[in-house]
Amino acid sequence: MNMPPTVVVLVVTLLVTMTSLGAAVTADALARRPRKRVPDRIGTAELHPRSTVFTAPAGHPDRRWHHIATRAWAICASTSALLVAFVGILILIG
Repeated sequence: MNMPPTVVVLVVTLLVTMTSLGAAVTADALARRPRKRVPDRIGTAELHPRSTVFTAPAGHPDRRWHHIATRAWAICASTSALLVAFVGILILIG
């Protein structure tokens, strides 16, 4: 199947745009979901020296989704702009 290079570029850019849009929407929804309250058990081992439970401060797992959503929205916006510019150039040329 021979496709001209311009069609290949358009198809790849469109696929990347749609994939990043799906990832951005999913990650954004996961970042905005209500957080579950986890009881703070830091210092349990200090109070009970024989305790075998080691605790550490829990990070924010939703922050990771926020960063993924931000990157995915940036990729989606940049590929959309690239796609619009590429199609505009093709219209001006042809």
